[in-house]
Amino acid sequence: MIIEVSMVKRYIYKKIINIKYKKSLKYKERKSIKESQKDIHDFYYQHTPRFKQDIEINPEYDLMIIVPVYNAAEYLEDCIKSLLVQETGYSYCVVFVNDGSTDESANILNKYAKKENVYIINKKNEGVAEARNIALKYIRGKCVLFVDADDMLMDNAIEVLMRKSVETDADIVEGEYIEFDNNIKPDIHKDLICKTKSTRLNGYPWGKIIKAEKWVDLCFPKGYLYEDTIISTLLIPGSRKIIKIPNIVYYYRNNPKGISANTVKKKEVMDTLYITQSCFEEAVKRGYKPSIDDFIEQVRLNWIRTQNVPLEIKKAIFIIEKEMINNYFNGQATKLGRKWEKLLLSLEKSSFVSYELLMNKWYLFN
Repeated sequence: MIIEVSMVKRYIYKKIINIKYKKSLKYKERKSIKESQKDIHDFYYQHTPRFKQDIEINPEYDLMIIVPVYNAAEYLEDCIKSLLVQETGYSYCVVFVNDGSTDESANILNKYAKKENVYIINKKNEGVAEARNIALKYIRGKCVLFVDADDMLMDNAIEVLMRKSVETDADIVEGEYIEFDNNIKPDIHKDLICKTKSTRLNGYPWGKIIKAEKWVDLCFPKGYLYEDTIISTLLIPGSRKIIKIPNIVYYYRNNPKGISANTVKKKEVMDTLYITQSCFEEAVKRGYKPSIDDFIEQVRLNWIRTQNVPLEIKKAIFIIEKEMINNYFNGQATKLGRKWEKLLLSLEKSSFVSYELLMNKWYLFN
């Protein structure tokens, strides 16, 4: 039996981390919640988000597709064409929201302005959240589908999603997606089925059909990064019936010029903590029961997004997340699998050292 040296090293390293983890649980972070909140506010302050706006629903179509556009000229034609060649018996319109683009995006959109089912909204730049919100203020479809301007739909996406929506009367119907790079030209005409069976919805706004009425008391938080956190924390918990289908309906572009890719070293990454706090507070106000699995996943995302902030700020984030554990999920560590149980235990015991060890271990070995 041949064992690769790298595998042995990985095994030994994992064992060392596990031993260090057990020892480190006794080292508690002493900073108070008030001190932590002050540290966060002094480092980067964000306003309290709002999650509701006045809207009007006038369903002229079965489906309204919303596409926020900001300096997407390089990919926009591919996106538009994939939306306009849909093979479906369902009626649909596409609303493009030009969010103050300074490239050729506006000129590209204008080429399609005369099409019967195309609507174009031009506005000053306020971010993707407000771009989506503007379109949601006047909903022209029975259902809503979001598409990013650098992505593409399979040509049967509307048909398979809407058919399932009508058949099941579900609040949300989500399909699968494929990631692709700029050097690959996706074939939107293939009929693809995902072989991996998954019943868990992703937290992205795109790739899913959502009933229009789900937006009556919900909107994206203006001026925030990671605005799509509302999907997993507010939209999905507030939905009566959710369906996941194996059909691949969406092509997601790994775009190195995207917003998330360009904010890694900026203070705005702290939005991830503010939005986590606000969304879970709002969920409780609305009578939803926060999912401990969703919270732990959010903790993991927060850690990844804030890798470049100062150590003291990382510790402050940790203390605030520990406080949230106490408020929402006290004593629930045993309800999780062994992997998440260790992380929750680190939070409950205020052990920042063990928390960092675990996060680094998962990040390295993925």
